[in-house]
Order: sequence, then C-alpha cells, then structure tokens
Amino acid sequence: MATNSEKISCVKCAKPAEFMCSTCEENFCEKCQKQHLKSKSTKNHQLSPLSATKEEEECIHHPTHKYDMCCKDCEEPVCIKCVTEKHVGHIFVDKEPLFQQKRDAVLSDITTLRTKLIPKCTDTHNKVLENITQCKQVMAHIRSNIEDKAREIKEIVDAVLEKNLEMLERTEVSLLQKLLLEERMISEQLISMTEMLEELEYKYENCSPTQLLMTTRVKVTMREENIPYPKKITLPEYHTKSVSRERISRLFGEIIDSPDATEVPITPVLELENLYNNMTFPVQKVIGFTPSGIQFGRHISCMRNSCAWVSDRMCNMVLVDIQGKILDTLTLKSKGDGFHCATKNNNLLYIDKAMKRVNRLLPREKKVESLFSTIKNWAAISIYSSWITEDILIGMHNKQEAKIVRFSSTGQELDTIQRSSKNGDDLYCYPHYITEGPFGDVCASDFEKFSVIAVKRNGEHKFTYKGPKKSQFFPHGICTDKMGNILVCDNQCKYRIHMLNPDGVFLRYLLSKEDGILEPLGLCLDDCNNLWLGQRGKESVTVFKFNHQENENLYM
Repeated sequence: MATNSEKISCVKCAKPAEFMCSTCEENFCEKCQKQHLKSKSTKNHQLSPLSATKEEEECIHHPTHKYDMCCKDCEEPVCIKCVTEKHVGHIFVDKEPLFQQKRDAVLSDITTLRTKLIPKCTDTHNKVLENITQCKQVMAHIRSNIEDKAREIKEIVDAVLEKNLEMLERTEVSLLQKLLLEERMISEQLISMTEMLEELEYKYENCSPTQLLMTTRVKVTMREENIPYPKKITLPEYHTKSVSRERISRLFGEIIDSPDATEVPITPVLELENLYNNMTFPVQKVIGFTPSGIQFGRHISCMRNSCAWVSDRMCNMVLVDIQGKILDTLTLKSKGDGFHCATKNNNLLYIDKAMKRVNRLLPREKKVESLFSTIKNWAAISIYSSWITEDILIGMHNKQEAKIVRFSSTGQELDTIQRSSKNGDDLYCYPHYITEGPFGDVCASDFEKFSVIAVKRNGEHKFTYKGPKKSQFFPHGICTDKMGNILVCDNQCKYRIHMLNPDGVFLRYLLSKEDGILEPLGLCLDDCNNLWLGQRGKESVTVFKFNHQENENLYM
C-alpha cells in the first residue's frame, strides 16, 4: 500500500509531502516545512508528519479495537466488532482509498474557498467599504460647500447691511446739519424778540408817565410775515422686496438626489444616527481591571512593553502592566485631564500645575527632572510629546483665550497654534487632550467647543469635527492609529468611541454598549496594538486588541 507522502505532493515544490500544517491545512516536504516555520507570519503554525495520519486509531465505540475498514453504505470507519453489530449486510471497503477520496474532496473545497470564493468576497467587501468611505467623503464635501455658501451669503448680507446703514447715516447727518442751522437762526431771532418783550413789559409796568414820555420808543421792526416758515425737507424712503424661502434656497444651489438612496425606505427607525450606531467595529477584549488608588481612568499614557500610566481626576497616577499589576505610583498636587504623556524614549512627561513647570520622570533611574516653566499668565492643561520630532505640545488657556504651544524638547518656544489661518477665528476654548497623527497633524479634543480640532504640521487649520448631526458630542481622550485614523471618546453618549479618517470624515463607532464600556474618558493605543480605555464603568481600565493588519482595507 502506498503511503500518504507518496500520494500527496508538497504545495510549494510538488515533491512528495511528508508533513501537514494543521493551521493552514497545507502539505509540505521536509525542506519546505522548515521554511514554513521560519517565516514570521507562519512560525507559530502546527505541523505534524503525514505518517501520523495513517496510524490506526481506536474505535470510539469499541476502544479495545482498531479501525480496520470503512462501511461504504454509512461512509464511516468501522472495527471488526462494528461489522457484526451495527453494519450487518453492509458493503465494506479499504479505508485508505475512501480516506483519500474524502481528503481530496476537502482539499478541493479548501482550494475553492481559498483561491476563488474568499478573494472574490474580500474584493466585494473592500469595494463596499470604499463606497462607504467615498459616500462619507462626498457628504462631508457637500456639507462643507453648503456651509461655505451660507457663509458667503451671510457675508454679502452683512456687506449690504453695512453699506445701507452707512448711506443712511450720511443722509441723516446731512439733513440734520441743515435743520440744526435753520433751528439756530430761528433761535437767535426768538431770543432777540424775547429780550425786547421783557424790556417793553418792564417799562409799561414800572415807569411813571413822565418817565414813559421821556424814554425813547423801541420800535418793533419784525413783522409776522417776516418770520421764516420751516423749510420743507424730503426724507429718504426704504423700499423692500418680499423674500421667500424658495428664493433664498436657490442661492444655495440644489442637491441632486441619488437614485440609490430612494431604494431604502426611510422610516423613523432607520435614521442616519441609527445607521451610525450600528456601524460598530469589532475589537477583542483582552482584560479589564480597576487599579487600587484610581477612581476612574481619566487619562492614559502608554509606555513600551504593554504597560501604561493611568490617572484619575485627582491626579493619582499608577503605572500598570496589561494584567493590571501596579508597577509604580505617583501623586501630584494638581487636578486635570490630559496632563501627562509618554515620550519616544519611554519616559513620562507631566505638568506640575502647582509649580507651573513641565517635569520628566525617568523610570529606570526613578528620578524626576524639571525641564522648563510654562508661559506666564497661562494655565497649562494638556501635554503631548511628538514621536516624530520629539517636540512638546502643550494646551493652554486663560479666562479669555486658549491655544496650543509647540516647544522643543529643551523648552524653547517654537510655535503657537491659536487662530484659524482662513478666517482668524479662535480654534480652541479648552483643549484638554492632545495627540499627533503619523503625518504630523495635531489633533485636540475641546469639550467646551464640543469638537475635535485638527491642524496641519505648519499650523494650518485642517478640520473641525463636531460629531454626527442631531447628536451632542462631548469629546475626551484622543489618539491616532498607525494609519492616521483618529479615535476619540464620546463621554456624552456614555458608550461610544468615534473613529475618523485623517481628513476628519466619520468612519464608524469603534465600541458599543455591548462591549461593556460606560462613559469613556481616557484613550491610548500602545506599540503592540492594544487599545487602553479608561472609563467610569465597573472596570476603570479595559484593554482591547486592535488589529490594524486585518482591517487595513477599511481606511483606503
């Protein structure tokens, strides 16, 4: 009888196979199986000799007997005792050919799935995901154009209003000047006549006849017809035209509806918000725990080797590994949210608000260094250390304004991000969490503006994300993945994390209520693709596995 290795060929070189990989279900010769185990992607696969498959197995019904043949009628292996009990009168064949026939059929199905069905389905899935991303991008572009047109119309209305008010003011000044001049001339005449009247009345009442005869008579030369009559003036008029909603709508342009959109019946249940709620992205939970001394996971800074600093609102800080074991503790005197961060060199930077300084904790030396003072008259509220340039970004605010200042690693002030380069508007109110994308974009969550604000490396305003329409957005912890997608906690919804693409277009919700999260606060992605989430739930810290490679086609 031929052996398995003589009948089955190596999937790589077509030589007789001697080993089978139970993980990927492929057959290899001795040389190729060694190469298979050396590859990074397959080094953990399980391989076994094909001869092991030929070893006779014990009968599950009669453990003291081995399988000797196969029942052709029932298509199952049988021992000699099975033949006499349950398979009387059946046809029996050698088990090896039937085994090979079954194996070939399974191998054919594997080949069909691997080479045809799964690639085609994957391609279709990728195209649908591309359509979803394109749909969101187009909708965001149209929404931006509508808002731009509204601002343009508003600017025109403001300009016309200002022009008309200025014209009205000039007309008013000109008319009032003429009227005031006329009023002054008449007032002078009135004063002169009043004085003359008083003099005559005094003489009439107080002078004796002799005195009255001796006084010189004052003649009233002004006659009634000589008193000027007020000049008639022509006042301006304001003529308006009726303004209808239809005429205003025409100024905005027209949205040409998609015929595909009408195929789905729009009901109160099937609204855009509900669609977004259903677009959750499955991630695998690794572990959840509540470190002692920490009330809530308010902010998280991931270090190397799958450990992270976790802090609460009262600035109690613990360094924990992925199993929840406390490795170190740190207590500060000030309160805050995003006031600490990890550096490229695996050190910890934090803001000492009481001393108004930026400090660096060296874990190995267990030593704290004071780096530099923050800007006078500004309160430092958040910090991030760039893994690209090693610059230090600090969010600041005073009672009137807010900004993000870029410092060198030695504390030299390099740049200030405060106002939009497009219209000069203030970008921030309270940037309490900061992160940086792989392309140098600076992203901040600002809960007083209910927005995520992103600027390019040169400080140019890139986008402002306010969450899906008809839904209040209360952003907290923020981070980016290796492809530049932005993840941000939505504390208002209590159980959602928003995922945006690098241009600020909403992609999906990352987690849901079913994942056991409640009021997400802190968020950080470590170098092992573990997503650390701080929250107010039963577990103040939850770690999820976030696999970039499997979902790389999501973000094209």
